[in-house]
Formats: sequence, structure tokens, C-alpha cells
Amino acid sequence: MVRNYYNPWTKPASSDCLNKTYYLTKYGIVAGAYATFLDLGMYTKPSTLLVCATRFGHHVSLLGGAAATYASALCIIGNVRKTDDMYNHFLAGLAAGSIFGGKYNSQKVGWGVGLIFGTTAMLIKMGQIEKWRVPGLTVPFARPMGILNQHKIGILTERPHEEGKRALE
Repeated sequence: MVRNYYNPWTKPASSDCLNKTYYLTKYGIVAGAYATFLDLGMYTKPSTLLVCATRFGHHVSLLGGAAATYASALCIIGNVRKTDDMYNHFLAGLAAGSIFGGKYNSQKVGWGVGLIFGTTAMLIKMGQIEKWRVPGLTVPFARPMGILNQHKIGILTERPHEEGKRALE
């Protein structure tokens, strides 16, 4: 089963704002849940269910809020600037970093995370505009792979025949 993931970098910054905010917030919540499981399994080692629930709320609200802020700021900036370029994504990444700065009561954290988010988003958009191709990597959410067709992504691997036998030439 192939799922079609929503790719926010393929649409102009000022269009489809409601879907963009919805899906990016959903992806942020999923990333927060994943961060929770990593935190609980490797770092915190909680003893009660209440501690697990508070850590879950901490990570999900932080990453979900940052993703919602990114998508909302991207739509607002795109509508104000009337352009669809990489600077919109950089400014939206700065806005998303402000969520981290507010959570930890530190401007340094907010600016640092914002610069990281903004630079990453700007590079992704720049690569999408200029059609960069990185060997071994795919565009985010472009082609989800299943467990049965992982051999198709390797560059130097030998491709099996479709019927399971080697083609006789």
C-alpha cells in the first residue's frame, strides 16, 4: 500500500494554507510522539505512567506547535511578500524556532533553533526550485518505500528479475 504524503514544498507559500497547516501539524505531532518514545526509552527511564504522560505532552506540544507555527507563518509571509522563494521558508523557520525559545525561556535557544530550522527549510526549498539531486536520498515524502521493494533504491545493487528468476540473455 503506497500512501500519498502531503509535500508542503511543492505548493506556493501563499496557497492551500489550511491543508498545509493541518498536515504539518500532524507531522509535528507524530515527530513529537517519536521523540517521546526515544526519550522514555533511552534518557528519562520513568517509573510511573504520569511521568510518561507528561513527557508525551511536553514533546508533542513543542514539536506540534513548532510545525503549526511554521506552516502558519509560511502562509502569512507568502501572502505579504507575494513571492514563492526560499526566503519565505527561512523566515517561517525563524518563527518556528521562537516556539522553542518561549518554551525554554531563552532567546539564545529560540534564535539558534530558528536559524537551524530556517536554514534547513531554505535549503530544501532551494533544492526543490533548482532540482538538486543527491545520490541515495529522495525528496521528502516523495516516494515512500515498502519493505518488499527496498532493492530499488540502491545505486550499485543488482536488480532481480520481476518474476524472481534471473533474465537469461
